[in-house]
Amino acid sequence: MRAELIAEATHIVREAEALGATHFYALVSGGKDSITAAHVVNSIRPLDGVLFIDTTIGLSETRRFVEAFCRARGWPLTILDAKR
Repeated sequence: MRAELIAEATHIVREAEALGATHFYALVSGGKDSITAAHVVNSIRPLDGVLFIDTTIGLSETRRFVEAFCRARGWPLTILDAKR
Protein backbone atom coordinates (compact mmCIF):
# COMPACT_ATOMS: atom_id res chain seq x y z
CA MET A 1 0.00 0.00 0.00
CA ARG A 2 2.83 2.43 0.84
CA ALA A 3 4.28 2.19 -2.69
CA GLU A 4 0.85 2.89 -4.17
CA LEU A 5 0.44 6.01 -2.04
CA ILE A 6 3.88 7.32 -2.98
CA ALA A 7 3.13 6.61 -6.66
CA GLU A 8 -0.13 8.54 -6.34
CA ALA A 9 1.64 11.46 -4.65
CA THR A 10 4.27 11.44 -7.40
CA HIS A 11 1.54 11.52 -10.04
CA ILE A 12 -0.14 14.49 -8.34
CA VAL A 13 3.12 16.45 -8.10
CA ARG A 14 4.05 15.70 -11.72
CA GLU A 15 0.56 16.69 -12.87
CA ALA A 16 0.83 19.98 -10.98
CA GLU A 17 4.22 20.62 -12.61
CA ALA A 18 2.74 19.86 -16.04
CA LEU A 19 0.07 22.48 -15.33
CA GLY A 20 2.76 25.04 -14.59
CA ALA A 21 3.33 24.78 -10.83
CA THR A 22 6.89 25.80 -10.02
CA HIS A 23 6.82 26.13 -6.24
CA PHE A 24 5.78 23.51 -3.72
CA TYR A 25 5.08 24.16 -0.06
CA ALA A 26 3.96 21.93 2.78
CA LEU A 27 1.42 23.05 5.35
CA VAL A 28 2.71 21.48 8.56
CA SER A 29 0.79 21.32 11.82
CA GLY A 30 3.48 19.43 13.71
CA GLY A 31 1.56 16.16 13.66
CA LYS A 32 2.69 12.91 12.08
CA ASP A 33 0.40 13.17 9.04
CA SER A 34 1.58 16.59 7.85
CA ILE A 35 5.21 15.72 8.66
CA THR A 36 4.90 12.56 6.55
CA ALA A 37 3.26 14.45 3.69
CA ALA A 38 6.08 17.00 3.71
CA HIS A 39 8.69 14.22 3.59
CA VAL A 40 6.90 12.48 0.72
CA VAL A 41 6.62 15.61 -1.42
CA ASN A 42 10.23 16.56 -0.63
CA SER A 43 11.34 13.10 -1.81
CA ILE A 44 9.61 13.73 -5.14
CA ARG A 45 10.94 17.25 -5.60
CA PRO A 46 12.53 19.68 -3.13
CA LEU A 47 10.11 21.73 -1.07
CA ASP A 48 10.33 25.47 -1.52
CA GLY A 49 9.21 25.94 2.05
CA VAL A 50 6.93 25.02 4.90
CA LEU A 51 4.00 26.96 6.29
CA PHE A 52 2.96 26.70 9.93
CA ILE A 53 -0.08 28.50 11.30
CA ASP A 54 0.34 29.42 14.94
CA THR A 55 -3.21 29.43 16.24
CA THR A 56 -1.94 30.41 19.70
CA ILE A 57 -4.25 27.81 21.25
CA GLY A 58 -1.87 24.88 20.81
CA LEU A 59 1.18 23.91 22.78
CA SER A 60 4.19 26.20 22.40
CA GLU A 61 6.29 23.03 22.14
CA THR A 62 4.60 22.29 18.81
CA ARG A 63 5.85 25.53 17.29
CA ARG A 64 9.35 24.89 18.63
CA PHE A 65 9.26 21.35 17.23
CA VAL A 66 8.27 22.58 13.75
CA GLU A 67 10.99 25.25 13.86
CA ALA A 68 13.65 22.68 14.81
CA PHE A 69 12.30 20.12 12.34
CA CYS A 70 12.52 22.54 9.40
CA ARG A 71 15.88 23.93 10.48
CA ALA A 72 17.35 20.40 10.61
CA ARG A 73 16.21 19.76 7.04
CA GLY A 74 17.10 23.16 5.65
CA TRP A 75 13.49 23.89 4.76
CA PRO A 76 12.50 27.56 4.80
CA LEU A 77 9.73 28.07 7.36
CA THR A 78 7.02 30.72 7.32
CA ILE A 79 4.97 31.08 10.48
CA LEU A 80 1.61 32.82 10.26
CA ASP A 81 0.15 34.21 13.45
CA ALA A 82 -3.59 33.50 13.41
CA LYS A 83 -4.29 36.48 15.65
CA ARG A 84 -3.02 39.01 13.09
